Amino acid sequence: MSNRNKLIIIAVAVVACGMVLCVGIRATLRSYGPNKILKRPEFRERISVRPKQITLSTPTKVHSVNLGYASFDTGSKGPISIQTSESGASLILTNGKVYMAFLPPFCPKEPTNTVSFSGISAHEKHIHPHTSAFLETFESDSIAGQMIVEETEILPFTKAFFMNGDDFLLYSIKLRQKGSDGIGNKEVQFFESNDLKGIVRIGRRNVGRQFAHVSFVSQDGKKAVGLILSLDEGSTNEISKVLAPILSSFHFTVDSVSNRERIKALIREAGID
Repeated sequence: MSNRNKLIIIAVAVVACGMVLCVGIRATLRSYGPNKILKRPEFRERISVRPKQITLSTPTKVHSVNLGYASFDTGSKGPISIQTSESGASLILTNGKVYMAFLPPFCPKEPTNTVSFSGISAHEKHIHPHTSAFLETFESDSIAGQMIVEETEILPFTKAFFMNGDDFLLYSIKLRQKGSDGIGNKEVQFFESNDLKGIVRIGRRNVGRQFAHVSFVSQDGKKAVGLILSLDEGSTNEISKVLAPILSSFHFTVDSVSNRERIKALIREAGID
C-alpha cells in the first residue's frame, strides 16, 4: 500500500472519529437537560398530563353569589358563608364541604415586579426567534403562554436530537416550567366563553383530585382573578362537577380591577365583611 493511500485512510479515520465525537457530545448535551428533569417522578407525572378543552354548559340560576366585582352561581341551593381575608380583597367562601378562596383580582397587562421580556435584544431575537416569541407571548398574554406550556409533551430523543438550538432551548424551558408546577398533576382543562378564558388545574402533590386552581381572564386581558377550590377530605363529589356551574356562570361586573381600594369598597358594598 502506497504512502498516499495510507494517508487517505488515516485522514478518513480522523474525520470519522471527529464526526462520532461530535455526535456523542451533541447526544450527551441534548439528553442531559431533559433527563435531569424527567428523572424526578413528580416532574414526569406532571408533564405527562395532557390538557383538554372543555365545553361550558349553559348557565342556570340556582344560587347566585355577588363578589362585588364579579358574580357566579354555585349550582347548589345550600347556604354558603362569605368573608374577606385580612387584605380585604381576597374572599373566602365555604359551606362546610367545599372551600373556595378568590384571590385579589388584578389587571394582567399592568406592569408588575416580575421579570420583563420586552427588552430582548434584536440579536437575541435573531438567534432565538421561537424562544423570544414565546417569552413575549407569555408576558403579553399569560394565559396563552401557560396554555402553550401545558401542551408540552415529552419528545422522543431522536426528535430532540435533531432540533436546532433555538427550538431545543424553547423545549427545555417549557419542559422545566411544566414539570416544576406542583398543581395540575391529575388533570388540566382549558375553557372559553364570550367574556372569559382560563385554565383549570386539578390535583396537587399529596392531595389528589380534591384540590383545584382556576385562572379566570377576561377576553380583553384587562381583568383576571384566581380561584382555589378544595373539597372536604371525606367528600365523594367529583371536583369537575362542583366547578362546572362556577366556570359557566362566572363573569366580571366591573370594567376595571386595577384600583385595589375600589375593589375593597365594592366587596363591602356587596355586604361582605
